[in-house]
Amino acid sequence: MKYFALLVILVILFYPYIKLLKFTTRDTKFKYKKKRALLTPLKKVGIYILIFIILIFIPVEIFLRIFNIQFAVSPHTLLIDDFHPTLQTQMTTEDNKYYKDLNMDSSGFRGEEITQNKPKNTYRIFILGGSTAFLISTPYQKSAPRLLEKMLSDKYKNKRIEVLNAAVEGYTTEQSIIEYLFKIKDYKPDLIIAWQGINDMGQSCQTDNGEPARGPFKSDYSNKFGAIRDMVLSYYLPKPLISFSPLSFGFVNHFVVSNFYSDFVNYFKSIQKKQQRKRVDFKFVSIDAYRRNLQSLVDITKADNVGLILGNQPYLYTKQLDKTIAWGLEKSCLNDKLTAPSIDSLINGINSFNSTTKQIAEENNVGFVDLESKIPKNQTYFVDEVHFVGAANNIVANTLFSYITNNNLIK
Repeated sequence: MKYFALLVILVILFYPYIKLLKFTTRDTKFKYKKKRALLTPLKKVGIYILIFIILIFIPVEIFLRIFNIQFAVSPHTLLIDDFHPTLQTQMTTEDNKYYKDLNMDSSGFRGEEITQNKPKNTYRIFILGGSTAFLISTPYQKSAPRLLEKMLSDKYKNKRIEVLNAAVEGYTTEQSIIEYLFKIKDYKPDLIIAWQGINDMGQSCQTDNGEPARGPFKSDYSNKFGAIRDMVLSYYLPKPLISFSPLSFGFVNHFVVSNFYSDFVNYFKSIQKKQQRKRVDFKFVSIDAYRRNLQSLVDITKADNVGLILGNQPYLYTKQLDKTIAWGLEKSCLNDKLTAPSIDSLINGINSFNSTTKQIAEENNVGFVDLESKIPKNQTYFVDEVHFVGAANNIVANTLFSYITNNNLIK
């Protein structure tokens, strides 16, 4: 519908555009104060630019700056409200202005408003993880945590059920532990549900989303900036001599990229990137740190007598789709900017993280749900290699609902 609407507009403007083009490419003679003057094509273009700047660009830019309206390309770049000295980054109600149907509450969780003091007869669940649990591409009402909340509320009508999505884009298990200890714990949770792995897996790479990492891998993940990377680089990368960045350009760029047949453009870009990078075997050495962190999460939730369900990481990696998709870790896990992990390395890597999740759950007698095997590996359910959308949310919600009810976690 966007393509069609844009096409209609272009058709309507076609005739005026041709007339304007003819007028612009010809010299125009006219009289001004009894003197003959000549407008050349170059002068006309200059006048057009001047009119655009005075009548459109300056008023729009002033309006955006007065009301502090920005188009946030990354949730960790533009908003200082999203900075957190301990957690690196967080989501706030300010983000609701930039992302449709986000529904961030005043406590920094994706969900309905809650109070820190838990009301009586309330069962409170928190979701931990990174972007694959935060689900920014899915409207709040259709997201797995919200669907789970509705299903549990219908099942246990005599209780108030709260499911808060505390996941944050870019979070590893390290940040999830910190978030639990110094934020979520104060809200007296009854159950923690966590599924992640891809961000911990990416810590093994020698690059940080395509940029060189701070150094070789370290088990405390200090070799990278982590979830705060975009904000740090926006402040500390060398600035151009003219550092003024028009806010209006962000909206224009988003409109062009989103509406001018970007699916075709991105496809050809992905082919070009694939041709430049050689696939090699790659070992994801952060698996030991991931195991340690999961065990720590188990230990601290048990000590607090809080229930825990660990889920594995859903993913799309398949050899059948290998030739048509530019996997994210191709861009963010470059060894020397010329080689990237092979598809076998990616599959083996994510499977090792998922098997570790299951192993930790079984060894400690905590809940485990196999989310990965439930979601079909095709592009109907995934927007990229690990971020699921659409009906996959129903699958995840139903899987969690079945586990909670079958094991009588809510008395």
